[in-house]
Amino acid sequence: MGAYNCWCGQKLKLRESISDSVEQGSVIYAVRRAIAQVEQSVMAEQADDLLRQQTGILFSCCKTSANLLDVTMIAKVWAPQAQQGKENRSIRFALWGLAGLAQGAAGLYCYAKGLWVAWVLIAAGFALWAVAMIRSAKKRKIADPCDQVMVTVRPDAERLVHAVDAQMKAIDRYVNDFLYLNEQSSGSQNVPDSKMIVRIAEMLEALYDCDDGAREAVEAATAGGVTLVQLREKEAETREFYEIAREVAVITRRRRVPLVVNDRIDIALAIGADGLHLGQTDMPLAEARRLVGKSMFIGISTSTVEEALAAEHGGADYLGVGAVFPTGSKADAGEAIGPGRVAEIRAAVGLPIVAIGGIGPANAAGVMSRGADGVAVISAILSQPDIRAAAAALRAALGA
Repeated sequence: MGAYNCWCGQKLKLRESISDSVEQGSVIYAVRRAIAQVEQSVMAEQADDLLRQQTGILFSCCKTSANLLDVTMIAKVWAPQAQQGKENRSIRFALWGLAGLAQGAAGLYCYAKGLWVAWVLIAAGFALWAVAMIRSAKKRKIADPCDQVMVTVRPDAERLVHAVDAQMKAIDRYVNDFLYLNEQSSGSQNVPDSKMIVRIAEMLEALYDCDDGAREAVEAATAGGVTLVQLREKEAETREFYEIAREVAVITRRRRVPLVVNDRIDIALAIGADGLHLGQTDMPLAEARRLVGKSMFIGISTSTVEEALAAEHGGADYLGVGAVFPTGSKADAGEAIGPGRVAEIRAAVGLPIVAIGGIGPANAAGVMSRGADGVAVISAILSQPDIRAAAAALRAALGA
């Protein structure tokens, strides 16, 4: 069923449980309890003991995440209703005054004419008027000071739910990638060849779908040994992608690591990227070269020998070849082409080849032995609990 689908079933009950809560502790408890219920459902579906162990670690991190503990509270300021009618007081005072004057005038007239019964009734009414005025003044003095407010605090439920959404989707990606890698490594014949490992190029690449953790992920990946970063985003608005790319560029320049922008020539030019990567359905290579000139290198995604030859003849600087193995990290990756296709393309072209798709420490060296100059990875680094350690482990597996 998946972590995200299980979580969707908990959202409504969670929103209801925290909608009236004003204590941060109770909000955090409710969120952790909902995550724990999702964890039980997901763990019950898994038969692989190692995957169960890794998934349990991810859920533990999720429950203690700083993003969940930082509960944003919404404050609403309420003023008493009596204050809202302050502008009508002068009118009420004028009416009360006119009523008092009318009663006083009527009393004097009856007294002068000797209408004693009427005079007594009017005098009693005047006394009641005076008592009502005094009581009204006391109430206003007690209940209506100018600075009286009441603050009502509520948790920002939508922000909490959004944070957990991202966590659950990340867990699903990790589980899927683990299953793919486990399937590829079990019974695989991709045995590392020590003589071929030395051919690794300086193009170890990390692809990353931009979100709020892009900057932190790039920082950790480059610290772990990644030597080239490719930034890709299919759904973000232009301004949002630009801001992320600009901040990532600061990190890559400080680390002296080239930055490649996927698809978006405008973003690449705006931030002064080192390179541009284009797919088969993106802007034509010739037009892209006309726009960027020699200011940045250009890579082309290929999956066949024909596409590779066309890219080489068109002036590409390197090829991205794949998906070599099945992958859940990219929805548009297409069918796996296998390591054999990498060897075919290697024999046909002289450009550097970066293999991509379902690659991790278990099979990277085997792909390199078929002619790849480097590997591009997503989940093998970015879906791991420790991104820096995962990047270092991948480089170690390649003998770099």
